Amino acid sequence: MGTARTSGDPWKAFFAPRGMAVIGASQTPTKLGYGAARNLVVSGYPGAIHFVNPHEGELFGRPMHAQVSRVPDPVDLAIILIPAAAVPAALDVCGVIIGR
Repeated sequence: MGTARTSGDPWKAFFAPRGMAVIGASQTPTKLGYGAARNLVVSGYPGAIHFVNPHEGELFGRPMHAQVSRVPDPVDLAIILIPAAAVPAALDVCGVIIGR
């Protein structure tokens, strides 16, 4: 794992993340996870974009990872679009991977 951003501007990871993960990315165009993923890709976001979906596969030419813990570096910010019951576990894993 890399090192967390512990020095400098604490808002930099939020406003200028090196990478983002869309947890709950979807291949279904009517779902929020599809819209968030699409918006990141078409907006020209310059950082790393990672998609997470238990069904894996591919979305917009990028792999979908089955678990948050399998997302490669760098990840500074996560968009979580999953059922409420699964959010606490996703947040726990994000606490480990965000900022590495």
